[in-house]
Amino acid sequence: MKSKSKTQNSFATRLRAFRVEAGLTAYALAKKSSVSKQTVSNLESGRIRFPSWDVACKLADALGVTLDNLRS
Repeated sequence: MKSKSKTQNSFATRLRAFRVEAGLTAYALAKKSSVSKQTVSNLESGRIRFPSWDVACKLADALGVTLDNLRS
């Protein structure tokens, strides 16, 4: 079973990895997903542990991945 901090770090790590793989800056991902750059930054740094359903869907769509890819 994953601990909360491990899960938080995993989400942040995956989000950043998918963003970099897509060749996007945090600003470009924010713009493409209609999510604020601050939210993207906070998610990648772990300051926001888990995004809302709406934000997660927007980010996954903008990155061309499934929600499962982002969360596990």
